[in-house]
Amino acid sequence: MLPKNKTQNKWRFWIDRGGTFTDVIGYDLFGNLRTFKVPSGNNYYTISPVFKMIKQLVGLKPSELLNRKNIEEIRVGTTLGTNALLERKGSKTAFLVTKGFEDVLCISHQTRSSLFSLSIKDRPLLYTSCHGVNERMDSNGSIITSLDSNAINKELEQIASIGIKSVAISFMNSYKNPSHEIAAKEIALNYSFDHISTSHEVSRLIGFVDRCSTTVIDAYLTPTVHKYVKKLKEFTGDIPLKIMQSNGGLVQASQLRGKNSILSGPAGGVVGSIETSRQSGREKIVCFDMGGTSTDVAHCLGKIEYRSKTEIEGIAIVAPMVDIHTVAAGGGSVVNFDGVQLKVGPNSAGSEPGPACYKRGGPLTITDCNLLLGFLNPKYFPKYFGK
Repeated sequence: MLPKNKTQNKWRFWIDRGGTFTDVIGYDLFGNLRTFKVPSGNNYYTISPVFKMIKQLVGLKPSELLNRKNIEEIRVGTTLGTNALLERKGSKTAFLVTKGFEDVLCISHQTRSSLFSLSIKDRPLLYTSCHGVNERMDSNGSIITSLDSNAINKELEQIASIGIKSVAISFMNSYKNPSHEIAAKEIALNYSFDHISTSHEVSRLIGFVDRCSTTVIDAYLTPTVHKYVKKLKEFTGDIPLKIMQSNGGLVQASQLRGKNSILSGPAGGVVGSIETSRQSGREKIVCFDMGGTSTDVAHCLGKIEYRSKTEIEGIAIVAPMVDIHTVAAGGGSVVNFDGVQLKVGPNSAGSEPGPACYKRGGPLTITDCNLLLGFLNPKYFPKYFGK
């Protein structure tokens, strides 16, 4: 809780970067809160408008750089990981797995959500290509088949030649003995990949299916997250920069991984909701957070509720997360008619061009449906969103 009317030597800023809009709260030198909102833009890495506003608040010229002399800390919550996953805009990823298990994520746990459905859809896969590697450990971590270095070099050459920049490595029983994964990663480091995820580092689980899935997600999202952090650092310089993780805790920006970024923004909303309700004497709450790209719902009984395994749009992640259910249905989610029914998402109109009612040539979205149905009053609609 922030102290009221307490003067301080430096500013502090909190940024919530959504898929459609970015909200910023500044805590000034006199203990006052300053807020503003800017469009996030359709490019995940467009953040200059935010820092332009921050410079104006702090009193710096556009050409001047932010520094620790006037800003104590910046904290960021972002739906970057969530939206990249929902809209399938992560990095092209290759999946290296023990030979004979190339279809492990296609088969998964062999569960079917609709047992009697006659229309069976294939499981969503994040990797672009899958490669079986000739190696094998037994359940005790003893080597059955040694890693074939020449064969893995050939696979990596093929992967690099088709433009794939991220690699996920997950071998059978590597939670017991990761030596083969370590050796494979050392070989992969000789190529110009943006990121390499190994299952023993990402999620050291006995369960092979969930370990593979989490490793692929980490490889798919981490390059996107690192690119975003790099862009942030261009503006923040030496200012301490922390980013919210899916578990509701903060981490130094350089240490953020893809698998821990998926619920970064929504987790911050839950933490804030619980604290706000606690101060008003309420403990049993339902948090409903509808953004431009996704909608997040959480249930709380006075404290943060966690889960170790999460499934988003049919993809399983094993990592500590705030217990939030996310669907690709936000205010900017595009509504399509396929000839039989209306379908929502996962694509979003973003802030550029935005929903059709912004009058920028945008597509039909949930916001437009709410407007047509009378749930939105045009008189109170913010003018700066569009014409």
